[in-house]
Formats: sequence, C-alpha cells, structure tokens
Amino acid sequence: MQAQTRALAALQDPNVQVRRIGTSREGQPIELISIGSARRSALVVGTPHPNEAIGCLTTEYLIDRLRHDERLRKDLGYTWHFIRSIEPDGLRRNEAWLDTPHDVGAYLRGFFRPALQEQAEYSFPLAVDDVHFERSTPENHAWQEAIALTRPDLMVSLHNAEHGGAFHILSHPHHELAAQLTREAADFDIPLDTLGELGAGLTALSPGVFQTFDVAAMLRSVPAERRAAIWTGGQSSFGYTAPGGTFCLTVEVPHWREALVPANADRRSDLAEALEPATGWFRTTLALLERYLPMVEPRTGPNSEAGRYLEALREARTMAQRQLGFLAAPPPLAMSHTEAMAQRRAMRLFTLRPVAMMARLASMVSAPAAMASASGILESALADRSFTSGLVPVPLRTSVGLQVRATLTTAAAMAHRVPG
Repeated sequence: MQAQTRALAALQDPNVQVRRIGTSREGQPIELISIGSARRSALVVGTPHPNEAIGCLTTEYLIDRLRHDERLRKDLGYTWHFIRSIEPDGLRRNEAWLDTPHDVGAYLRGFFRPALQEQAEYSFPLAVDDVHFERSTPENHAWQEAIALTRPDLMVSLHNAEHGGAFHILSHPHHELAAQLTREAADFDIPLDTLGELGAGLTALSPGVFQTFDVAAMLRSVPAERRAAIWTGGQSSFGYTAPGGTFCLTVEVPHWREALVPANADRRSDLAEALEPATGWFRTTLALLERYLPMVEPRTGPNSEAGRYLEALREARTMAQRQLGFLAAPPPLAMSHTEAMAQRRAMRLFTLRPVAMMARLASMVSAPAAMASASGILESALADRSFTSGLVPVPLRTSVGLQVRATLTTAAAMAHRVPG
C-alpha cells in the first residue's frame, strides 16, 4: 500500500494531496490521501481492526473512482480523505493469509488482533467519572490528527466480520437512511445480520442497521468498582467525534456466509440452541490460556512483538470467563435455523482466535508444549467438516461493492443535512 501511495503522490494530480499524519509503533508511515476541495468533508478509514482487511480494497476503489469521476465528486459535494490502513503493523501480522482470504485454516493460523486498549479504534482519550484513559496508541494519535485536519462531517470506518451477514452501525438515528441501507444489501446477495454484535448494546433501526452504543453511558450504567474489568480501552472513534457533530458509519461485511440448506428453510431456532456447543469451546480455550499463559509470560518482553500477543491473550482469558457467564443464561432470541447456524459458526471462529494466537506466541518464545497443545486444538477444529463445510466464501468484489454503495449512499443522505 505504501508503494501505491507513493505512486499516487508522484502523479502530481492537483486534485490529490498526500500527507503523513503519523507513524506506527514499528515505524511505518500512516498517510492521509485527500481528493477534491469541496466544503463538506468525509474521512474513510481502513483496517480499524488489523484482521479486517477488506476495507483496504474498498479505499483503493474509492480513491481511484473519486479521483477520476469529477461529476460524482461535485454531485456529492465532499472533499474525500482516506487512510488506507490505520493499523499497518497489525495488518503486517495478518499478511500470511491475505492472498488466500477465504482459506479458513490460513486465516486462523495467521490471525492477529491486539487487545482492546491497543486498538486504534478504541484508544481515543476517555474520561468518565473515575475512569480515565490516556494511553492512545501511535496509530490512534494519527487518527486524531486526521480528524483535526479534516473536521469530518462524515466518517466511515470499514470493518469486516468473519462469518454470517452484513450489517451497518450509525452514530445517530436516521431511519430513512437505515431503511435504504437495508434495501441495498439485497443487491449484493449478502445476507443481512439482523442481530449485529450480541451484547454490545446496539439499537436496531432497520434489519441489519443499528445505532452504536455509547461508551460513556455504558460505563455509567455499571457500578464504579466493575468498570475497569468491563472496559479496558478508551473512547471509540464514534464517541470521540460526537462533540463535533460528525455522522459516523460502520460497514461490516463477512468473509463467509452460511450455506443455505433448502430442507431447513422454514425451520426456526433460538439463541440458546445456536450457542449450545459454545460452552465447551470456551472452556477448552480458557483451559489452554490458564495452563500456558504462566509459562509464556516470563519469556515475553513487554514492548516486543510477542508482548502484543501476550496482552491480547490476557484479554481473551478475561473475555472467555465473561462469555461463560453469558452462555449460562442466554437471552431468549428467536431466529431462523440458518441464522442460528451462522451464529454457531461465528462463535466457533471467535473461540479459535486466541488458540491460534497462543500457537504463534508459543512459537516466538520457544514454548513447545504450549505450541503443541494450541496447534492440536486448532487443527482438530479445522478437520471438523461440520464446522468448515458451512463456510461459504463471499466474493471480495461483492463485499467491496456493498461497502462502496453504503459509503456513497450515506454521503448523499448526509449532504442534505450538512450545510454546504
């Protein structure tokens, strides 16, 4: 991507500006690409989580299209700003699977995602009563700089889920836009995820479209002594830009969708049935982490690459404990059998993430017993056809198309609300 940015800057196009806005923890440049000179401002951010790489392709498409399509730029009335990847170090750690994004084995064996407090998306400054977060990552500082420079009327954060369907998250309720986003998803033959992120406090606006949760309100809703355990990160990008009136959109698109089985088309299910096997999966993951974290911790430097895996695994241990509590009494939630199986497979992937990262960390710090145990769990899961056979790849062209359409649709809708 750096080579593409250099080539773009070398064109000396008067409608394009490239600025360095920061440097990653490991020294990679983070750059802002700006196109046009309209009064409204839109900021589009790729890889807010480094295992979610589809947005890199979407930003590349939008940069090329908006650079060449003057009519579209004028019709929408924005100066467009792009960060191809806000997490370049983390993206590099995922590069082993990027050429084969629909190979679930390659994806998991090469998986990396940092702990919440080390994510650019969730390390904005936060002050809520006795909770103060001031440990913004270098990548987050670059994001803050982009916001300060562009003062966005619209900010789009390009995410992708692993399995299931597409969904959108809005910073503010806009029911007309929500209904349009629901309708447009059908054009891309991607199922809508009508549940969103379970337990995240999202408010449904339309099928597959939600209003975001408020970090500050969430923290204030729990006793003060529990806040640090529940939320280890900072403010979100949505919350950070809220005082400036920015309208924010997240577009989640999946790598895989559930296989459609005609015989089950009319069958109904519920969340409890969908997640019935998950208790065993989480117990297996938790047992692995509790056994081997004490072994790898003394071998891991705090500021090393291995240290980032360690922090993520410590967080995964806490999350597994919390998920077991949730699974003991899941909320009553009816759904189709296909939706239930999608939830089950997505949860299976979620429980395998820390297993895969433990295998990688154990390899880095020469802990063969931990590596053998983690690899054994992972390879056993990948050999289970009841798990892998239901993972139907969603073409990248389709996922990118949906993200592009949602971005441009939201920009057009906001143009009628933002003075310009």
